[in-house]
Amino acid sequence: MMRRFFGLSPDNSSPDLEAVFVNNYRIQFDTPGELSRGKVTVGYLRKLVADIVKTDEFTLIYAGKKLTNDNSSLVSYGIRPDSRILCSLPKSHKKHTKSASKPKAVPPPPAPPQSSCEKIDALVHDTENNIVPLIEKFEAEPPADKKHQDLEHRKLGELVLQKMVALDGIDTTGDADARAKRKEAINALHKYHTRIDKARPV
Repeated sequence: MMRRFFGLSPDNSSPDLEAVFVNNYRIQFDTPGELSRGKVTVGYLRKLVADIVKTDEFTLIYAGKKLTNDNSSLVSYGIRPDSRILCSLPKSHKKHTKSASKPKAVPPPPAPPQSSCEKIDALVHDTENNIVPLIEKFEAEPPADKKHQDLEHRKLGELVLQKMVALDGIDTTGDADARAKRKEAINALHKYHTRIDKARPV
């Protein structure tokens, strides 16, 4: 079973292939009728989402109901093509580290928490410094063989989608400036995704 990820880029979607939306991200399946025939399970969708967000600590919710049985098909939950599924991520992931056998030192004071705008700026800065150069290289010198083209196209697309998911997880409640900044950042990511699609040789 194969799939493609799209960040709301309709030019590459096929009317014969079925898809679902997880938050704002389109997950399209390569085999026509795959979803409607009950071939797509909750566990398979969880794996696809985990590949994007790089954690399995999330909850999938459809129509107010948690998708808890990995062996159940999506259609058993009433999910149809183009249904919208919510991916709920925890606000923070605890990091467990082993304490070294060294004398305890007084820890430095914790850094002040970042504002929503600062978190968005940090994501934009990281994208521009670490992902955009890879996109520019892919545009200028795509791999010569199709297999490596497809691998690089997929890798870059998923890097962009990870940033979209991270932006979606930033709380902008009551902060109009942060909402506007996040919308601008997401629009920029969609443009990067389009550039990646256009750079892959036909």
